[in-house]
Amino acid sequence: MPDDIILPCLKEAAWGRDGVSACRLLWSGQKSPHIPWIGFGRDQPHSFAFLQRSAPEEMGKSLERIEREAVRNLRLRAATWQPLDVKMGWFKTLRMLVCGDDFLAAERILEPGFMKQAQATLKARGLLVGIPRRGFLIVTNAEQAADRLQAFAVMVSTQYHRAESAPISPVVFAMKDGAIVGMVEAAAEAGAPSVPDSLEDAPPEGDPAEPYLATMVLLDDSTGRERIDIMVGGEDFERLANRVIAAVAQGLTNHGRRPEFGGEVRVMVLAFTPTHVRIGLPQLRAHLEGLQRELAGACSAGTSLRITVIEQPGSSPFRAS
Repeated sequence: MPDDIILPCLKEAAWGRDGVSACRLLWSGQKSPHIPWIGFGRDQPHSFAFLQRSAPEEMGKSLERIEREAVRNLRLRAATWQPLDVKMGWFKTLRMLVCGDDFLAAERILEPGFMKQAQATLKARGLLVGIPRRGFLIVTNAEQAADRLQAFAVMVSTQYHRAESAPISPVVFAMKDGAIVGMVEAAAEAGAPSVPDSLEDAPPEGDPAEPYLATMVLLDDSTGRERIDIMVGGEDFERLANRVIAAVAQGLTNHGRRPEFGGEVRVMVLAFTPTHVRIGLPQLRAHLEGLQRELAGACSAGTSLRITVIEQPGSSPFRAS
């Protein structure tokens, strides 16, 4: 490929804040210190030369047009998906796909066709996607048991913190049909050096009663506005309820006033949550109804707050409509 070809290049969150390079955030749907930047430039033999902030004007092109051209050029580079299965005990396997055969493998998250190919290969309605470091892209089916999804998130974080190549982001992005629709950062620091190198070597959780909880901000196809999904499961109702209430309050603090937010908060109780915890869900619903009244003014003008609790196996942001 000629040296003057413009290509996209992902950089970690701290990189683009100086305002020197022509770039944009990978996703603006959720505030986070871990969202990487997309820069543009030329892939040279021993470096990547980024376009400066003034480049679009000098080139007579918008940044959007430069990005379209860069992604089109990216498609001309060879890249493939390879299966990767990780055993989680005797009977569980986490099935994934990895792309790691190109310096710009992580940037394939920008190519809808390539991501749709992974979704079709996994027979999935949505993907969880990791871009932890340079030259590494990993995906799995978004509709799996919580322990598998949590293991995937820890794996992404671990790859980021190992820094075997330039780091990009420790978070997991949710994608549907080639577009980013959400983000999970609950395990962003889980892969720090104190985490074991392999899942088999990982010690058991210190407190098995601690609930699993992940918050995602997703674009609702039916309304064109964002909603907050809080996925939760666990063995202890009181802890689960307290975590949910805190997550709802934090989610509204972060997103309630954003004009993109449509006012809907869904608490999704995952399938592994046992019956003795589900018995207490009416109590949680009643508490959230009161919280909804108290926080009615937390949304932007003209937006009504709606908090619902959904249980049933298979509750998912990728559920067919």
